[in-house]
Amino acid sequence: MKTTILLFCFIIFQFGVNAQDLPVQHPIDKTFTECQARDTSAGNLYNCAFEAYASWDRLMDKEYKKLIKNLKADKDKSAMKAAQISWVAYRDNEFRAYDNMFNKPGQYWTRLRALGRIDIVRTRALQLQQYNENLSKRGH
Repeated sequence: MKTTILLFCFIIFQFGVNAQDLPVQHPIDKTFTECQARDTSAGNLYNCAFEAYASWDRLMDKEYKKLIKNLKADKDKSAMKAAQISWVAYRDNEFRAYDNMFNKPGQYWTRLRALGRIDIVRTRALQLQQYNENLSKRGH
């Protein structure tokens, strides 16, 4: 452990890593991590994953609605709606694939499926959020 800390300090000082260069954990991920740390039982881990997934799903829905509202041209709205419908189909197919590939007994496999689901929805939520940020920068 001492060696790991020293190596980390060396890297920071050697390459001049600033606090603003380090990745910031999203509040949903932070809550998920804290939830898991409080109780490592299988039931709690499942509940934590369920809450994280629900939070990312709510954020994705919020960002999608915001994006549709902010798009001015009907062709842009139609394209975004079609993209979201396609994404939902992708998500559902990906979830089916996870369920088939990782349908094995044990907490490891259950956790793997849950984390995969969270990651898919997190990625889309952050993507939609970025679209909104880009549009707001350009005064759309």
